[in-house]
Amino acid sequence: MVAWILGLAPGGGVDLPEEIAYQNLQHDCILTPQDGSDDPYYTALSAQERRLYEGAAAACRAAFYDEPDQWPVAEAALAQIDAVGADFTCLGDVAYEVLRELVAVHTTDPTARLVRGDGPGRGPACPRVISLEPDHGAASGGYRIHLVGEHLPSTSVIHFGDVDLTVQTDGDSASLIVPPAPVDAEWSAGEHSVQVWVEGWYMQVFNTPTFVYELEPRPRPSPGTVADPTASPGG
Repeated sequence: MVAWILGLAPGGGVDLPEEIAYQNLQHDCILTPQDGSDDPYYTALSAQERRLYEGAAAACRAAFYDEPDQWPVAEAALAQIDAVGADFTCLGDVAYEVLRELVAVHTTDPTARLVRGDGPGRGPACPRVISLEPDHGAASGGYRIHLVGEHLPSTSVIHFGDVDLTVQTDGDSASLIVPPAPVDAEWSAGEHSVQVWVEGWYMQVFNTPTFVYELEPRPRPSPGTVADPTASPGG
């Protein structure tokens, strides 16, 4: 019994080329592309990514759909990948693990009958920034904010707009010093926004939090005070 791969976690759904390849593999072991190499999503993948997803889909079809003629395709893909070195995104790492495991089982026992497991599957452990606290501040920078994420490497490179910051994390949070706003920032109503993401997040600027620089920082309530929503202005 082989644990199958999970669907994409919240944050997916941008329809990037590799995301589509991963979803095709996860749902129906579809060989990528479905209708030939002219598929624009297929041609946007690197040669190594195409080899990976074609190989993983072939192994899946051979193992679970009674298509034994696909085993040589899967084995050749794995050999070519290993000859160069497996260096993939968090999505590709899962596809590679599936390809390697299925080929290994078949090599050990070519007559083995494989079935997909019904239990918890394996999902991509993609490093991701989820939120910033606070998510706005003065254009001068130099102050500390809190970052919340998931699957963050202990030493992470955070892309704060065009500035790269190296920070230490506990896996799901970190603190960092906000850099100054870019000198060429384009301001709208006194604000300039930048995207913040972690190195290794396969979508880069998509589905990542935004930090807003302010020419005039928003007033913050004094500690221990609570605004009275029923009070009239000036009294």
